[in-house]
Amino acid sequence: MKSNFTWSKALGTGNVVQASSSYANVDPWNLHNMYGPQYYDEKFNLNLFFNYAPPFFSNQKGVLGRVLGGWNISPLFVYGSGFPVQVETPVGDCGSFGECNPAYVFSYENMIVGNNLNYTASRHQGVPGSNSCGTAGARQNVLSNPAASCPVNGGTFDDPVRAPILGLDGQIGGGGPVRGLPLWNLDLGLSKRIKFTERLSSSLHFDFGNVLNHMQPRDPCFQGYDTTTWGVLGCGGTVQANTPRRMQLGLTIDW
Repeated sequence: MKSNFTWSKALGTGNVVQASSSYANVDPWNLHNMYGPQYYDEKFNLNLFFNYAPPFFSNQKGVLGRVLGGWNISPLFVYGSGFPVQVETPVGDCGSFGECNPAYVFSYENMIVGNNLNYTASRHQGVPGSNSCGTAGARQNVLSNPAASCPVNGGTFDDPVRAPILGLDGQIGGGGPVRGLPLWNLDLGLSKRIKFTERLSSSLHFDFGNVLNHMQPRDPCFQGYDTTTWGVLGCGGTVQANTPRRMQLGLTIDW
């Protein structure tokens, strides 16, 4: 058995590769404004793998031995606590501080959330949305009532979640003020070796991806410029982020 567990925190100003000519600072006079969790920051990560070969009937004598012996079981389990989710501004992720033209340049610019979002990072099904808030997609939302925190007035002071204001808000940056949904997956490998003679044998392989057929939802969207996606998983498109269960069969002959 092998396993590792990581407990980490990645902080910064949203680093990108050197060739990113279309990326701007939120406030070039105050770089701390962008400081916060990186967009790839994942607090907890767990990987667990083991291989088990039952010792019973390992010599595969008789019909019962050939059926029950020679098995190998190899599961692989992964877990992650979720990544930051950006709460994008009504001007399209740039321009609230006059830092760039949002038609050509982008930045990690977040709205001011405070305690007004009532966010729990859990999936709610059958949420229709209302008042043009959270109405997109297949009624899959992280908010039970998207309209309660939706910036219907364009992110002004009248909204529970508002756009940042130059000279008033000192730190709005980072990969996002909220976290995406936790994610996990279980794969499984099974193999069965069958002895025919002392020299001749064959092995059957059954490999399952996402063996439990677990549906991992995509992270939600919080877009001040398109409130129909407010809290909607998958931003109104495909909700499932992972691949449904897959099985691969294999046969080898050894001599």
